[in-house]
Amino acid sequence: MTGTTDPSRTAAPVPSDPMTGRMLSRLAGWFDSKIGLPFDRLRFRISLRHLSGPRKIDLPPEAVTVVALVRDGAYYLDVFLAHYRALGVSHFVFCDTGSTDGTLAQLAQESDVSVLQSRLPWGRFENIFRGYAARRFSADRWCLFADMDEILDFEGQAQLGLSGLLRYLNRHGYSAMMAQMLEMFPQAPLRSVAQQSYPEVQRSFCHYDISAVRALPYHDPATGLGFFLSRNQIPDAPPPKMQFGGIRGAVFGERCCLSKHPLVFIGADIDPAVHPHVSAQRPRGRHNGSAETL
Repeated sequence: MTGTTDPSRTAAPVPSDPMTGRMLSRLAGWFDSKIGLPFDRLRFRISLRHLSGPRKIDLPPEAVTVVALVRDGAYYLDVFLAHYRALGVSHFVFCDTGSTDGTLAQLAQESDVSVLQSRLPWGRFENIFRGYAARRFSADRWCLFADMDEILDFEGQAQLGLSGLLRYLNRHGYSAMMAQMLEMFPQAPLRSVAQQSYPEVQRSFCHYDISAVRALPYHDPATGLGFFLSRNQIPDAPPPKMQFGGIRGAVFGERCCLSKHPLVFIGADIDPAVHPHVSAQRPRGRHNGSAETL
């Protein structure tokens, strides 16, 4: 899995003083949730179009739906669909932001795929888009958030599969799983592999470097995600870390967020996809109501 690249999607740095950072993070989150989000959600609903695939799906409680943001993703599709189908995913929802290549035509041929489209600027509306798709197609079930260049891998995958992983999460009463993202690269200049197909990339991009990864405690305000992460409860031991930086941090100076909640149970007490990498427990007293419909 790879970390987010767009600066607008990374966690913003906060002041070094913990109290000041916590207050500013929560103030910004409160303002956005009370004023900015309601207006943006209205704009999004007006812009939303259903392009292809089922408008509603009737799946058993143990079924998993993938929600993926996409724009001109034809390069990735064959590998992406094959990998997650092999894991046991039952349905895919692609949130298209304006594809002009063969993405939409290819997805329209897939019986287990629904495609929604909004052409609003994805940097501002991607969280609303993903959250809507998750609530619409995965209410009271597990949802797997994945970008087109992300391949989920976990310990015991070959033996347990996705169904075994979900049994583990359900048995322990968890509502989300955290994953760390490993950025892969080839042992060759990038210009020499620029024309490789995505299946070829999967074989040749087999090296990594974690020497520049910076790990912070999950609830550390220095993550810049304190408004959301403070709502979540984590297991007593071992506590997870939020990771930043990595190879792109070392080479390009980017503060990439390398931690993510890819698997989330979309229950009434969950706010899905409040950040490209984070879902959060809903504040007490706030209810989502029934699943959204088109």
